[in-house]
Amino acid sequence: MCFVMRMLAPACLLAVMACGSKAHEPRTHRVAIRAMQFEPASLDVAPGDVVVWTNEDIVPHTVTAAGEFDSQSVANKQEWRYTAAKAGEYAYGCTFHPTMKATLIVR
Repeated sequence: MCFVMRMLAPACLLAVMACGSKAHEPRTHRVAIRAMQFEPASLDVAPGDVVVWTNEDIVPHTVTAAGEFDSQSVANKQEWRYTAAKAGEYAYGCTFHPTMKATLIVR
């Protein structure tokens, strides 16, 4: 019986390790700020993913979700990065241009 257990132990260990290796690999997502819009207007990401907003307009913008994140002013050709921390749906916009709105969904 001990011989069988010694033979099965490495296989069991490999199986347990394989289950743990399915953890989410963080991804990077890009949002363009152009023509006074966020593109895409809705983005689904996982916790731990990074979202990069790049301002392609000639005027500054912000990426602001009240109480969650705030880029402050992002100038032309500049970018701002945010690492999604917790699940939820976050409506965000530009504080300088209130008609600019989008949604970040973390699940």
